[in-house]
Amino acid sequence: MILNSQLETALASLGLLSSSEEELPVLRCTLVSSDRERITAAALGQTDRYRLLITVIAELSDRGGTSLWRSRFTDEGTYLEGGQEEDALEEACRAISQQIARTIASLEL
Repeated sequence: MILNSQLETALASLGLLSSSEEELPVLRCTLVSSDRERITAAALGQTDRYRLLITVIAELSDRGGTSLWRSRFTDEGTYLEGGQEEDALEEACRAISQQIARTIASLEL
């Protein structure tokens, strides 16, 4: 759900949404992996920071189901120790959505 709303915002900001859905190709995005890693060194009195890396495959197809374009995107979000991976998910989805929107805007279909 987070990725959907971020994609809609990113596509709209570039003028890639139309009032008539019949004119638009279909965009499908699938979250294929996520990974977490610590990005700060452990120290006394310091809170560790973690990175959530997510990878999404985006595919654009026509209304008949014929694939027009497909690509893989990876980006990250961060959160503090004691937080949850979900705390970084919105940041990572926003970054990937912007990548996808910019790429789609540059396609010549």
